[in-house]
Amino acid sequence: MAERRFDIGCVRSVRPSQRELRVRSVAGRTARLQKLEWIHIALADGTDMRCRVEACRAESADECVLRLAAGVTRDNVARAKGGTVFLLEEQAARGPEEAYGPGAWIGLAVFDESGCPLGIVTSIYETGANDVIEIRKHSGGTLRVPVIEPVIASVDIEQGRLVLGAIGPYAVEDED
Repeated sequence: MAERRFDIGCVRSVRPSQRELRVRSVAGRTARLQKLEWIHIALADGTDMRCRVEACRAESADECVLRLAAGVTRDNVARAKGGTVFLLEEQAARGPEEAYGPGAWIGLAVFDESGCPLGIVTSIYETGANDVIEIRKHSGGTLRVPVIEPVIASVDIEQGRLVLGAIGPYAVEDED
């Protein structure tokens, strides 16, 4: 059975002499691309390429330039143009903030660690340090929490559930 893939961007242009790829991220996930050490690229000829990322610089909210590590040939960099950058399932699920990517969390039911329903994820905000999710609370108002390890206890896309952990020092609540 083939491992599931999660597209996170497409290669818009290349600079083979510099081993650079200009990547437009899916749904503005530039910060996600900036955190990767390895990327996979599905090439137009049907093959895949795995490359180590040496550096990444954001060009805009939805575009960045990835410099690939030494060892990737100029020819392979050139072949990447028009390719799709993706994560494999095991790579996407390494931490709660990477489980399918927060962009896929909109609409998930949110629970606290004891299983009490809190609300629904309605928005994702990309900040310089980490993403922030906004939750429309069942009791009214909204709750915003950062997408970081102590706050996001678990994410189950298949079950449509997100469980919050320790939110005390991180949560921002607004009442309607």
